[in-house]
Amino acid sequence: MRRSDLSSVSESARTGCLAIQSVYGLDESSVTNYLCTFDGQEAYPVVDDIPFLVSSSMALREVETRGLREEIEVYDAIVREQLSVEDAPIISDNLVPDHPVTIQERNWFPLPIERWLDAPYDSPAQYRAYEYLQPLSDNRVLQLGGQGDHAVKLIFAGAHQTILVTPVYAEALYAQELARNYGVMDKTQFIVGTAEDLPLEESSVDRVYAGGTLHHTLVDVAVGEILRVLVPGGKFAAVEPWRTPFYRIGTALFGKRERDVLCRPIEKSRLPELSPNVSDFSVVQFGTFTRHPLLALSKIGFQPRLKTIWKILRADDFVASKIPFMRRFGSSVCVTFSKTQQGE
Repeated sequence: MRRSDLSSVSESARTGCLAIQSVYGLDESSVTNYLCTFDGQEAYPVVDDIPFLVSSSMALREVETRGLREEIEVYDAIVREQLSVEDAPIISDNLVPDHPVTIQERNWFPLPIERWLDAPYDSPAQYRAYEYLQPLSDNRVLQLGGQGDHAVKLIFAGAHQTILVTPVYAEALYAQELARNYGVMDKTQFIVGTAEDLPLEESSVDRVYAGGTLHHTLVDVAVGEILRVLVPGGKFAAVEPWRTPFYRIGTALFGKRERDVLCRPIEKSRLPELSPNVSDFSVVQFGTFTRHPLLALSKIGFQPRLKTIWKILRADDFVASKIPFMRRFGSSVCVTFSKTQQGE
């Protein structure tokens, strides 16, 4: 692609580009320049060095038809509020810019958990996901959705380059500030786009991580795109909420973790049929007995330290594993798979 203005592109490209600007509320003054294909048939706005590589023919239709636009607005407002109060955002108090990661800590990733894990109520699932993605050394890693915490963090865990693709512009802005604060801007890239139409070339990334974002997507379409961009032998891991019989009871009593968002947890019916180029597929559930009560307690301000929650959930999984079928009621899930090597 080349940087240009809209004077050299086709009328359909101009219309599509203006549609993207309309959905995201971008006026002409905020657009720095445009990324255009060499044939002039596609054009995308760029703001603050963040390209909006959203397909006007597919992704924007999804935005309107499945409520994604409302979700984008909710998360955009949440993240902008964070940006307004955080001068220099950090990943966590245990991974700060002035406390560099040692070679030993990089080799031990994802231990110690206080250093690397950031999802307390999904910490066993996140630990499994991070373990599965190993080795990260010299790999190109894609983070699907979110504020870039993993894109920045995984650089320190050994990744050579990371990319964040998110449909929420404020999340890309936050990630940019995070990378700048940690001094890794040269190793990170931030793109506004969707999982259902990833703006990346085929076989271009070694690892893909989704932390609580896959359930916001059309899962079968997103998984197809993940497989397209993964190199042969590449790995995918997601940490997601899983729908259990207790979900409706919990949300009725205590409300959703994030209000005004129309997403729903992953369940078996939403997982796609396995394709021939998928291997090592696994779905492991966690937190059968204690995850929902812990989340309920957090609603009233009781939130133990990550290590305490980790110990409770690990004990939970140990007990549930001793009771036939009980792990199936865990409300946190780690989904992993690999793309088969050529010739397998």
